[in-house]
Amino acid sequence: MNDQPGFMYTDLGERGLILWGLDYSMKWIIDIFRSIPDERLAAQPAKGVPSPGWTFGHIAVAERAHIGRVLQHIDDIPDAYNVFYGYQSPAAATEEQVRAAIRSKDDLISYWREVRGKTASYLAGITDQDLKTIPHPQPPEGDPNRDNAIREWLLMTLQHQNHNWGRLATVKALIEST
Repeated sequence: MNDQPGFMYTDLGERGLILWGLDYSMKWIIDIFRSIPDERLAAQPAKGVPSPGWTFGHIAVAERAHIGRVLQHIDDIPDAYNVFYGYQSPAAATEEQVRAAIRSKDDLISYWREVRGKTASYLAGITDQDLKTIPHPQPPEGDPNRDNAIREWLLMTLQHQNHNWGRLATVKALIEST
């Protein structure tokens, strides 16, 4: 008989749950990215669909932009990776720009792991109360995820990562079907 209680999401607290959510899909995203042939990383699999290299790079760069640039006011994204940020349509990034930014899959994966370490360090420096504090009274019809910039940006990062995880899986399926 197992005397250990089962894992409960409530055991984590809110910031622990956000970090768990971010970490939960990281391995799967990396596995999908690794499975894409190197020669297909920078190529768009269909018109208007971003390349797998751009999509993976975007996940890492957007996380760092949300946490570093917005919440910490630190701009430490390497210039070579700005092509992944997405000020423009993701499909507007040329194959040459994406190929130039990706030295190797392992370099891009290492960068994302570095970003995740910075995210974890940021989360370690805040409390669950920091995620609940609303700087001004919330209207009765207000969304509880709104009006707290820290919470909004962290949850948006989690949602964004999951959206792009699905996009990467779709891109992989498009590549495999051609």
